[in-house]
Amino acid sequence: MNTAAKHDLAEFAMTFDVRKRACFSGRATLRRDSEAPKSAASDLAVWLDGFRVGYASRYLAVDELMEGRDGLEVEVLLFLARGVKGTRGRAWIRALSSAEPFPFSAENFPPLSPSEQSATRALETTAMLQKATAGQAFELRRGAPEGVHYLQTVEVIRQLKREKRYEDALEWAMIGVRGAEADIFERGPAPHYTEEAAIILRKLGRHEDEKEVLRRYLRLVPEQYKARTRVYERLAKIEAKERGKG
Repeated sequence: MNTAAKHDLAEFAMTFDVRKRACFSGRATLRRDSEAPKSAASDLAVWLDGFRVGYASRYLAVDELMEGRDGLEVEVLLFLARGVKGTRGRAWIRALSSAEPFPFSAENFPPLSPSEQSATRALETTAMLQKATAGQAFELRRGAPEGVHYLQTVEVIRQLKREKRYEDALEWAMIGVRGAEADIFERGPAPHYTEEAAIILRKLGRHEDEKEVLRRYLRLVPEQYKARTRVYERLAKIEAKERGKG
């Protein structure tokens, strides 16, 4: 479940006197919300004890169940953490008839802070790479020409950007770029690392280098796919803006 209703979530935490961390479970109600924020996962708001604590995943198959109803009762498990930067929350919902267990519990909290989530994703990526079979391992090595697989750069880049260590973040982004290039697909390399490098170069004020890293990516994309990429769109916007100034 996506907890996009930050104000309501903070009010819920204050009402129930959450000091640091807390776990709430019980029955909640799903209702359509015509004013759901853009950051919400869907328009299905989750209401718990009179508070809108988040939005259900857009992949939740409840349309038929919701038809003709104002709301649908579900079981919810909500985790909250309060700190100097506000209230953070994560939640899971399931049908009342479901026997599938929740992935976390009051004794086993999910990662809530950005640093916890970053560390967890990094561990999951490393575990995935380590579990690869012999054939998969051979293929994965293609994406690690410098000894680090490009998938392993994602959380490092994110953390360095958070710390505003942009030069270091750029070094890792370029490791990702080169790894993605070495593991190129039919339509070109994975674009995420080029996009990260471009964003960082823009922050550093290195606009010519920003354009060059975008062009570097596009040189590896077959002609019929170039105009469909976000990299192409970013470069086109930059060039159009420069022409407008000229």
